[in-house]
Amino acid sequence: MGSNGISFVPNATSNLLVSNSLVADNRNDAISIYALAKASVSAVFNRVQANNNQVGINVWGGNSSGTVNVTVYDSHASGNHDAGFFASTRPGYAPTTLMLFQSVAANNYRGLVANGGATVRVAHSMVTGNGSYGAWEAANGGVVQSYGDNYIDGNAANEGPPPSIALK
Repeated sequence: MGSNGISFVPNATSNLLVSNSLVADNRNDAISIYALAKASVSAVFNRVQANNNQVGINVWGGNSSGTVNVTVYDSHASGNHDAGFFASTRPGYAPTTLMLFQSVAANNYRGLVANGGATVRVAHSMVTGNGSYGAWEAANGGVVQSYGDNYIDGNAANEGPPPSIALK
């Protein structure tokens, strides 16, 4: 594709479900979620492959006053020029959460990224073979959290596990 494989740009409350899909070789993102206005967005990705793009799955809540919640299950992002999985927002805008379960971020420039106050939570997943910024990155108030049952190794940097989620 010339730009993104899948672009989801709602300006009202919306849901997206993508399953059993390969999204590869796009100039920009494999999948881009870009919430606008007062949009509250829920998205679920199941058995999705996001390979060889700029970003695998890119979630942006920084232009919405709603909430953005994305769940990725049994999927993988590999060979992407930037991040495998990227979640971002801005202070005062949509709380943005990306939850990864039983998924893989491999051979990207960065594996997992939470930026600008967004949260990435990861459980029972593998993050390996990622480049210069390594396994995971929490920038500008972003938070990456782990349930403690992940496999994070073989990355160029940031090999340690993200902070653990306190379970009650």
